[in-house]
Amino acid sequence: MRFVTVLVNVQLHDWRSVERTPTGIVLRYSTHPDAVLRIGGLGDSVPSVVMALNRRMSRAIYRRIRSDGTFRTGLLQAAVQALLDDDVTLARGLLRRLVDATVGFNVLATLMDANPKSLIRMLSPNGNPSARHLMSIIRRAADAEGVRLSAAIAESKVGRWSCSSRDRPS
Repeated sequence: MRFVTVLVNVQLHDWRSVERTPTGIVLRYSTHPDAVLRIGGLGDSVPSVVMALNRRMSRAIYRRIRSDGTFRTGLLQAAVQALLDDDVTLARGLLRRLVDATVGFNVLATLMDANPKSLIRMLSPNGNPSARHLMSIIRRAADAEGVRLSAAIAESKVGRWSCSSRDRPS
């Protein structure tokens, strides 16, 4: 029943991204940045939530990805942000949905001079893509959307890198 509610909310609102928060995994809306819909708990794994999204909501999401350029750009941005946040599993899942709903793996494989099955495996929940392949997929998705991705450095509350004295070279 929870996914029926999520599906209705996805259809009625301007859904933008899947994000990991301190309270769990949420859908975020671009028209109301502070409004989120919790779809997974702290103990849930991102692959299981992404797979559930794919199974239960794929038609609505794929329709939205195909028809809405802003949504596609937001999805690409969310995938890049997930990589920067060290959530490679979420990034792979988002990129897989983006590729699958737009150009498809056969066309992407031709553009990248790669095997389509290898690309599908790379972006699967247990995939292990190289940085080169991830960046190539992201670059081609950005080119297809006519956007240019850039990075900015912002202050972090985490602090500086540190290591103990035993980790330092003598």
